[in-house]
Amino acid sequence: MLARVEAVPEPLVHHVLAHVTDLRSQSRHAVDHVDHQVEPIQVVEHDHVVNKSADIIRVYLPPDANTLLSVADHCLRSRNYVNVVVAGKQPALTYLGIEDAIIHCTRGIGIWDWASNDDRGEPDVVMACAGDIPTLETLAAVELIRRHIPDLKLRVINVVDLMKLQPTSEHPHGLPDAEFDALFTTSRPVIFAYHGYPWLIHRLTYRRHNHDNLHVRGYKEEGTTTTPF
Repeated sequence: MLARVEAVPEPLVHHVLAHVTDLRSQSRHAVDHVDHQVEPIQVVEHDHVVNKSADIIRVYLPPDANTLLSVADHCLRSRNYVNVVVAGKQPALTYLGIEDAIIHCTRGIGIWDWASNDDRGEPDVVMACAGDIPTLETLAAVELIRRHIPDLKLRVINVVDLMKLQPTSEHPHGLPDAEFDALFTTSRPVIFAYHGYPWLIHRLTYRRHNHDNLHVRGYKEEGTTTTPF
């Protein structure tokens, strides 16, 4: 069983929401006319967004409520950026406590040790995900694999900051090749579940050493934006 998939009590979420609201009222992090600066976008095609200047564009896919709070706090503090935040509106699991969520979002990408069983050694398969529903699907797949093929070593990687996938030469948030290889390996198969069109992940990672072993599963113009899986 995956030990840390649990619901965080509502008072914690309410406390964090109040904390984020308080931050907006502080003079050193004031958000003036926020309603005119932050516009929710119901459907966004990331291919169009990432075509813009790397100095401006940021794309975030928080997997749960606490990571969404951390990302929102960061975006409301930022200036002179176009921040795209992809988040669902349906009730969902909370995977990380608020402290762990802040650390994870600050890094932008990371291994979820509590869902992995490679013990930070060489995995047989890397299971990566970006987005709330792809994260849920990945964890469900990992649960099934660990139940039926317990000897298979799995590494679960969650991506919050999509631009981490690019090299540092292409985006200021990009990972150096050595750090990318340490996460995704240079020779193991990578199954990547993604919120949007799969070819965007291939586009962002085509220069990486292990790109030939990257298999992306994403949206293919079937169903609608409200189809659960």
